[in-house]
Amino acid sequence: MLNITDYTNLLTEFVALKSISTDSAFRNDCHSCANWLLNLFSKNGFETKLIESDKTNPVVYASYVADVNAKTILIYGHYDVQPAGVHDGWSTDDPFKLEEKTFADNSLRLVARGSIDNKGQVLVHVFSVIELIKQKKLKYNVKFLIEGNEETGNVEIFKQVKESADLLKCDLVIVSDGERPAVSNDLPVLEVSLRGGANSTLKLKTSRTNLHSGIYGKAVPTAIEEMYLLLSKLYKDDQTINIEGYYNELPVPTEAQLQNNKLLEEGKQKEILDAAGVKSFKKESAYDFYTQTGLRPSIIVTGIKGGYIGEGYANIVPCECEARINFRVVAPQNPKKCLELFEKFIKENLPNYVDFEFRPNDPYRGYFSDPESEDFKTVEQTLKEIFNSNKVVHRFVGGGIPIVTCFKEILGKDTIMLPLASHDCNMHGVDENFDLELLKQALNFSEKFFG
Repeated sequence: MLNITDYTNLLTEFVALKSISTDSAFRNDCHSCANWLLNLFSKNGFETKLIESDKTNPVVYASYVADVNAKTILIYGHYDVQPAGVHDGWSTDDPFKLEEKTFADNSLRLVARGSIDNKGQVLVHVFSVIELIKQKKLKYNVKFLIEGNEETGNVEIFKQVKESADLLKCDLVIVSDGERPAVSNDLPVLEVSLRGGANSTLKLKTSRTNLHSGIYGKAVPTAIEEMYLLLSKLYKDDQTINIEGYYNELPVPTEAQLQNNKLLEEGKQKEILDAAGVKSFKKESAYDFYTQTGLRPSIIVTGIKGGYIGEGYANIVPCECEARINFRVVAPQNPKKCLELFEKFIKENLPNYVDFEFRPNDPYRGYFSDPESEDFKTVEQTLKEIFNSNKVVHRFVGGGIPIVTCFKEILGKDTIMLPLASHDCNMHGVDENFDLELLKQALNFSEKFFG
């Protein structure tokens, strides 16, 4: 049994390093955090390397060979975190000081920025592997790849993995960088898929300049109206995407997938609604929440900008409007093809008196792991033993982790995605926390799997 106090002491040091990648003012803190990890690995017998770039924070690489004949596991994580300030509403005096607190449900939680995303989760595996090395019980060769720009959408990581492909050779990848759905803590969960996608910018222009609303109003087109008329056609009444051919590459969810997701949602609808702070779901056909968000594509307008919203009023007919649009696709859908279909939809639905510019950014594919593989079954069996359960629930994740697709495309290896956080861990939010009961189970799993 691993000593949870020793783990907590390490995590206290780890989260105290303000490795906020979204703010250049913390660049030195990010470098300090990378060096903290490098030192931790080095003093415990790992071969180490910093993979550096002028554009990003250092990537920490560490490798330990337990047995040249054993399998090699690559563990990915990130040490960068979201911003957090003392005036944001935290219940603690300092978001970067780890504190143990009792929550409303009487659970004990470790509270700090990074306690879950992703310092706390990746440290579970770092800590257990180091302890197993000390005990001479490590049964796999282990490599770590811990980056410092996950929160900013690392523009270099695909290139860095490609250039370091020989260094990163492995038999399997493990990622613990997620939160469990609102299921009982005694029911183990494995994430088996991720959606791919892309972000994009759409700009409309209806006249050379803004026009006087008294002189031209109603007689000339307004960019804002044309934008909302276009976007209002995106979905049909049944909440399916109203773009011809958009579902051509998409398989229909299987009965096994639907039954799995039913188990996840059953009796938890209120908790899901409460966690989101919404009054109702918008259902696509008869699909449940987890099927709709994990196994079906979506197009979400994430922002609109146009006209004047400053002090007072500007009586104008706005000539320009801009929308930011997020696409989520499900493997084997090709995100580039989906973006092409969307641009065709724009051309077919915009009047010829509206000019447009559509600019997508860095599309990436979705990912499905193989639940029938030997490695997946080994992880499942270990989880069943730790949780004393005869079933492991699979979760089809609505979000994306582009690095997982990268590992498949460049290294040719599958990824086991094992979320260790609770559904109410407040990842990215105020009072981000690690439930101590889940932490104990996470440490037990990692010790048993690697030992």
